[in-house]
Amino acid sequence: SIRNQKRLDYSACCAAAHSVDGSSQQRLVVGGRTGAVMVYSDMELLWAARLPGPPATLGVHRFGQQPGLLLSLLYDGTTTLSYLGTTPPPPGAVGAAESKQLNYEAMDAEHRRLLGIIREASTTRPEPAGGISLRAEVPLRCDERGSGEGAEELPALTVRLMAAHSGVAPADDVSMVASCAPPLFLAADHIVLPPLIAGDPPAAVPLVFRARPDELPVDLSATVVVNYSAGGELRCASCELRLPLRLVADPVEPLKTSGFRLTIETNRPPLPLGGLFEDMVVDAASAAAEGAALSIVYGCGLDATVLASKKERGRYRVCSSRFEGLWLLTDELVRRLRAHGEGEAGASDGGFAVWYEDSLPLREYFEAIDDHLASRRALVDAKAELEQRARQLRAVEKRLLVQLKRLPIPPLHLGSEEALFTHPRCGSRTGCLHRSQASRRCSRAVTTSSSS
Repeated sequence: SIRNQKRLDYSACCAAAHSVDGSSQQRLVVGGRTGAVMVYSDMELLWAARLPGPPATLGVHRFGQQPGLLLSLLYDGTTTLSYLGTTPPPPGAVGAAESKQLNYEAMDAEHRRLLGIIREASTTRPEPAGGISLRAEVPLRCDERGSGEGAEELPALTVRLMAAHSGVAPADDVSMVASCAPPLFLAADHIVLPPLIAGDPPAAVPLVFRARPDELPVDLSATVVVNYSAGGELRCASCELRLPLRLVADPVEPLKTSGFRLTIETNRPPLPLGGLFEDMVVDAASAAAEGAALSIVYGCGLDATVLASKKERGRYRVCSSRFEGLWLLTDELVRRLRAHGEGEAGASDGGFAVWYEDSLPLREYFEAIDDHLASRRALVDAKAELEQRARQLRAVEKRLLVQLKRLPIPPLHLGSEEALFTHPRCGSRTGCLHRSQASRRCSRAVTTSSSS
């Protein structure tokens, strides 16, 4: 008969009863779905513990001289042996702790030793003399275009990087890594060099840079880092280089652009653009060579023009048919003006200065951000529609296969079946191809707007 009954507030998966040593009292061990183990005596909860997982079965046994060990088998096959609680110490085992005499001299010696280790680790060690020095030879003109396919058709620029070692110990495990901002890329961005020895001629490493024509460039800088080991120490050397504007743009006849414009002012007389952009006016028209105007066209088709004023105070106007086409030519113009102004000596009005006085074109800037977000939304919608059409096409193909299997004789023509694929509500192959092309166009629009 049932003597007591208790409703558990958790889901139990197994239970086991065991007797307490030396008495007839029974205790109940219950395992829960969460891995918890509850030990009950009558209706009272005596102990709770947690296993690595929910147990499939439980048991309390004696192992050796130790009674009361909980044996559990988990659902993943793991067997655990648990000891719940601690055994009380025998009487008289715990005595008064003997007082320990403190050794202050040993404590001071340990403290001084630790302070010396900390001081030695925090002291900045001088950089060892010698090492690998990098020097980049950047040409102003691009290489001749190849006649191959793919990347071989793109304009390329070969930069020679000279690596020389001047240390005492040879440089081993020399690894060179180069990086640049898209759409610029390298034919090989990771190069392993042989060991470098002091006194040997510098090692010349060619780095071939190319530019994808469907994207607008935003930065012409590149970074080269060399990692090596010398005398058992890991060291590194880096080099920053600037790629020529001719890699991503071509000079054209001066254009009359009335779209977007910026005005840059300086405290020096205007410089002739023919001398400022000597690498760009080699094949340009005579008007650009005289210094009145210079127009370029990027690989993606955008144009940009810089005009120099004829007044005493140097003023330059950068124009483009699109707002995003202003940045690269403006940045290149300011860099070249500063390089020319810092090279001058004996100026009576102080150092060279360049500034922008007009209000910031925030409206055009926010419009460019809105165009980018709209392109991303269009790309998401195009991918979702393409996935829907592809799912419809797979369903139609499965139905067609089922119908063909039911036919006793294979049909000689598939005119009626092909009508399934061209039905406007069944997601045809042509519709999938159209959606795939639209997705590619949206992806290119996102890439173009992200670089603006």
